[in-house]
Amino acid sequence: MPGNNDNVVMIRRDLASDDAAILRETIEGKSVQEIARQRGMTLAEVNHAIDAEAQRMFSGEGTRRAVAIEAQRLDLLKQKLWQRYMQEGDNPSAALFIKVSERLASMCGWNFPLGHVVQITGHLPQAHPETSRERLTRVLAELTGEASTAEPDDEEAPSEG
Repeated sequence: MPGNNDNVVMIRRDLASDDAAILRETIEGKSVQEIARQRGMTLAEVNHAIDAEAQRMFSGEGTRRAVAIEAQRLDLLKQKLWQRYMQEGDNPSAALFIKVSERLASMCGWNFPLGHVVQITGHLPQAHPETSRERLTRVLAELTGEASTAEPDDEEAPSEG
């Protein structure tokens, strides 16, 4: 039937399949130029196919789908490791179980840090450098237990001697 939308969907699926195949070829080490030559496409068309596949993979739906699949794989692996540990007492399986659990928690965002510690190293610059007169007055005041009354000087007085 000429107005049937199923044909449009099939074309889109074929293009998506081609995009995935082109991306797979790049993963296998083929250059964009080589793929274009073998498929009779331009470089721009091959790059567009790679971009379209990346858009599908990293869209909200694509990311959720990938996380769901990976979470299921990790969960099945955890079950197998736990069974091996419980039935055979296999300690390496228990250690791997913990690693897989940590990976799953990390991937799902379940193990966020409880807090952060920020340590600043270095010295903050002083508002103005202390002159030798100010330093001497401050030290004498500390030694005698008096409060320092010296005003900051714009210029240091020349030494006599």
